Formats: sequence, C-alpha cells, structure tokens
Amino acid sequence: GLYAFKDSFYLDGRRFKIFSGSFHYFRTHPLLWGDRLLRMKAAGLNTVMTYVPWNFHEPRKGQFTLGGLYDLVSFMEQVQKVGLYLIVRPGPYICAEWEFGGFPSWLLRDPKMNLRTSSYTPYLNEVKQYLSQLFAVLTKFTYKHGGPIIAFQVENEFGSKGVHDPEYLQFLVTQYSSWNLNELLFTSDGKKYLSNGTLPDVLATINLNDHAKEDLEELKEFQPERPLMVTEFWAGWFDHWGEEHHHYGTTELERELEAILSLNASVNFYMFIGGTNFGFWNGANYLSYNKDKEASLLGPTVTSYDYDAAVSEWGHVKPKYNVIRNLLKKYSLTPLDLPDVPPTPMKKAYGVVVMQEYMSLDDLITLVPSHQQFETPHMMEHLSGEGQGYGFLLYRSHFVKTSMLIISGQLLDRAHVIINGQLKGIFSYWDELITSFNIPFAEGFLTANDSTVDILVENMGRVNYESLADQLPLLNNQRKGLDGAVRYPRGQQILQWTHVPLEFDDILCENLHSSSRWRPAQTTGLPSGPFVLRGTLHVDSLDPKDTFLKIEQWGRGIVLINGFNLGRYWNVGPQKSLYVPSPILKHGQNEVIIFE
Repeated sequence: GLYAFKDSFYLDGRRFKIFSGSFHYFRTHPLLWGDRLLRMKAAGLNTVMTYVPWNFHEPRKGQFTLGGLYDLVSFMEQVQKVGLYLIVRPGPYICAEWEFGGFPSWLLRDPKMNLRTSSYTPYLNEVKQYLSQLFAVLTKFTYKHGGPIIAFQVENEFGSKGVHDPEYLQFLVTQYSSWNLNELLFTSDGKKYLSNGTLPDVLATINLNDHAKEDLEELKEFQPERPLMVTEFWAGWFDHWGEEHHHYGTTELERELEAILSLNASVNFYMFIGGTNFGFWNGANYLSYNKDKEASLLGPTVTSYDYDAAVSEWGHVKPKYNVIRNLLKKYSLTPLDLPDVPPTPMKKAYGVVVMQEYMSLDDLITLVPSHQQFETPHMMEHLSGEGQGYGFLLYRSHFVKTSMLIISGQLLDRAHVIINGQLKGIFSYWDELITSFNIPFAEGFLTANDSTVDILVENMGRVNYESLADQLPLLNNQRKGLDGAVRYPRGQQILQWTHVPLEFDDILCENLHSSSRWRPAQTTGLPSGPFVLRGTLHVDSLDPKDTFLKIEQWGRGIVLINGFNLGRYWNVGPQKSLYVPSPILKHGQNEVIIFE
C-alpha cells in the first residue's frame, strides 16, 4: 500500500506522488459520476479525494443507508474502473460547507451534546457506531484488499478548533486499527493550527490557497523527514448569500501550483469538480459573534457549490483545468498516453415554465401527516421521534385580542410571522442580532377575540466550521427553530402550540403531487405569506439535457422538479439560477413546484 518514508510517498515500494482532486459524490447526481471521473483522469490526476457526510447517510438515527443517491459503493467501483486511486475523509466531522459539517442533527437531541471531544462518552459512542457501519463497507475497498482506497483522513482541521485533545485523535485512530484499516492515515490543517491538529505517528498535511512556498516550508519545519502534501489547495472558494461571487484566477493558480510542484510536494485540488447543495444540505458560517447576546450573525452558503473549480457544477471545463493539465505535463508528471478531455455535456433551454396552480400554507400543512402538540414552542431537534432535521417548522397557536405580541428569544434562522393569514413581518438572524421581536397591531386589525398566530421558521443551514482560535463558538448549539416564547405585552405566555414540520421529504412531495387542493393561479389574489406554486416543464426530446432554472423574479424559497429538491433560491444573490441535472428530467411533462 501507500506509505511515507523520509521525504517521499511510496506505493508498492515505488516512489509515488499524489495528484488528486476533490470530488464530492454527494453533490453530483450518481448518473453523472462517470463523466466527472473521466475529466479528472484526462487532466492527469491519479487520485480522487472525497468526504463522507455522516448526516447524508444517516439522517435518521439508526437508518444508515448506502443505496440510491447515497450509493458510495458504486462511486468507489467507478473510481477504480476509471483507473484512479481514492483518498477517503470519513469524518465524523467534515466541514465542507455542508450542513452541520456532516454531523447528523439528531445528535442535538441530547441537551448536553459535546462534539469533537474525548470528554463526552455519549458522543464517542455515536461516532464508534457510525464508523463501524461505514468501515464494514470501506474495508472491502482498501488497496490491501484490491480496492482503490490508499489513505484515510483521521480528522478534519482539528487544530483550528483551538483545543488540545490528542486523546480524541487517538480515539479516532483506534477505530481504524480495530477494523484493520491499515492504509496511510493523515490529518490536514492550516499552517498556524498544525500543533493541535495531529499526532506524532500520523502524517500532517497542510491546507492553503496562497503563499504555498512559505506554508510548505513551515510544514517541513513542523514535520521534518516526512513527505510534503497540500490536502486542500483552494483553487476557488464558496459563496454566501448576499456576497459577491468568488473567483480564483488562473494567474494565481499557476503561480502557487508551480511553487508546490517545485518543492516536490503532492497536492489535492479543492475543489476539482464543482457540485450542488441539493435539498437543504448547504452549510453556513458565523460572520460575527456577540458574546453578550451569545448569538452570531449567520452566513448561509448558496445552493451552488461550483467553487470556481476546474470543472464546473455542470461539467464544463474551465481555463484553470488546462493550466493544471499543462503544468503537470511540464513537470513530466502525467502518463504519456493521457486520454482526451471528454466533450462538454450538452445543455438545452426548455423555455418558460408557467406556474399555473397554487396552494396556500393552510392547504400545505394538511398534507403533512405529523402534527405535534406541545405546551410551549419546541426546537426542531426536540420534536417527537428523532426530531426534525431540515427545512421549515410551522408553529401555530391562538390568542385573544391584544395590542401587540412579543417574541422573546431567538428565531433560528429566519421566520415569517403571520396573523390570521396575513404576513406581519419577516425576522432573521441572517442580518441582525435581535432577541426580542415586537408584532404590533393597528386599531381594528384584530376584529375577533380568537386569532391565529403562525410562525414559520426556516433552518437556513447549520454552521459547519468552529474555531475557538478565531474567536468563533463551537458547534454544540446548532439547534433550530423558535428558542423562546411568545407573550402578551404584560408578560403572559401564549401556550398550546401545534408544530408542523415541513422537510419536503418523499411523503410530503408525493402528497403535493397527488393533492386535490391545487387551485388556478392568478397574477392577483395570491396569499401575502408563504405559498406553493406548480407548473410544467415540457421536455421534447427522448434524451433530456442539463438545463438551468432562472429564479430572479422570485423572493426566497425552494424548487422541486419531479419530487427532487433542487435546493434554495434567494433574490439577494449572487446565485441567479439553479442547475437542473438531466437525470432528474424525463421526456414529456415535468412537474415543477416552488415553495415561495
């Protein structure tokens, strides 16, 4: 297998250099994996690197799956078939701008949950169970068993957490040895976090996007007599909603890659293949932290995870792809018989989708089979069963005539407040830190002594990165929903709340498809608050092509096509359209549903 000796890697006893690209199978439709892998092979890479997100494979506790869209086995088989090696980063924490950094939300049902630490046994027990299920599969695909896996990452940027806990890292290493996973183990960190991020017997690697020569020299000083490797060469970056789109130029790429190669270092391009945060899988970052309020402004990541990668979200080869390919050729680091780059996947414009029908929020919630009753508002994670992981949660109660309602606490992350079917306000932790929200009523607005209050709260994405070293809070408190109470002006609480989870899972999508509650949509007369629209996308060819859905005229919401959740849209930008991969389309009529 692969091992490190002095300043080089060796594979089967021969000197070996890793030229890898990050490709997240969970961000690309499985029927398109083969196309993207061929592009990696044609670029001159010899290895694929991927995370494994725990929450993607076990969104409900005890329901671990590797089938369908989650078919990691098929992905590994395709990697090997193309003739590439594989490096796996299985978590339990992955960051990756992915929801909660890959942790499943049901961990937060434990009010004392403490993540990424050796000090909390219930957490360690859950990690051990997860890795046991995963390793039982991965062991069959290791290089020593004839598979493509040549290395594993023990933990992800643990040094930046800002704690010294080698016992936790050793716990993770022990999980590998208990399954006889004897491939190379490594960690990866930024240069200033190396000391807390690894163990003496584990290879330390570095993450960077500039000053490559200086950073690699620091890695060499930290870990002499070991090969140099850049595990994440950030040849692009991700976007938050409301920001400018990020771009990493070919000039910078060429300069830094030259520096990496000149130092005889191995490298992984993060990302090499762009992808998509389908559904509700986008993560978020803290933009600032207010210690007095114990609250943070939130920066949710957009649906596109194109990352300005060498290969775009939709499979288009960008100029930086050829920069990488040509530099590897220049240093004689590619095979002489390098395959041709595959043709760009075809795209097609399918015209305007007219939204012909609509459904009110009241109609929508009748399609949700599980309505839960509690005296006070509960967070998503604390609903009955295994709690709610993602999407929206509607809180509904009734109140008597008053001049005002006061929401005290935190609305995590964005809330529509609706009184008797009329939208009264939108409140968000995205743009300001508020812990008390007033809902005043004009004279005559409340005509009856029994009114209905609806608070529709959206989980905009749990934070995926923590760093005490950077004065950012830890991930232990990423619960979502209404964390507080609703009161009258004199302080009396409104009690008896109905909770309706809107995760847009398979059951709700099927109920939407077959519902008789759809009504003709008109340009006037739509509800003031959230509502659902339905239209038809006509595909005239037997072989559908990739396309894009422009959503600039809408506000904020999600799009479903044939029951597949494309992800979120928001008119604050920078993303202006949603990528529609061809495998979710069919010849003829395709159902398009928008929850606006």
